[in-house]
Amino acid sequence: MESACCFWEGIECNETTAHVTKLSLDSTRNRRLGDWYFNASLFLPFKELRKLDLSNNQLVDWAANEGFERLSGLNKLEVLLLDENGYNNSILSSLGVLSPLKRLAISWNNLNGSIHLQ
Repeated sequence: MESACCFWEGIECNETTAHVTKLSLDSTRNRRLGDWYFNASLFLPFKELRKLDLSNNQLVDWAANEGFERLSGLNKLEVLLLDENGYNNSILSSLGVLSPLKRLAISWNNLNGSIHLQ
């Protein structure tokens, strides 16, 4: 079973199940719209998602009650790219819920000081 979405730009699917495994939404938001608050609930239907790229979209914080704790439902997510946004150090306390992550990219944000990871 193949899904038409498997042929859309920025999307990769499992060829057998047609479930989305990679979603690249980097640089998709018009910067003139201002800051954007991340709503993780939008991605919960993608249960097979392994890579999510949200780089360069002017993300600055989480929508109320819709932060990374909601993304913990994506237990196959291995790669999360958040480069070139506007996050500050408050993002760091939320990242612990994403235990299956193998790669996290958060460069070019508004992070300050030392970051201690375990």
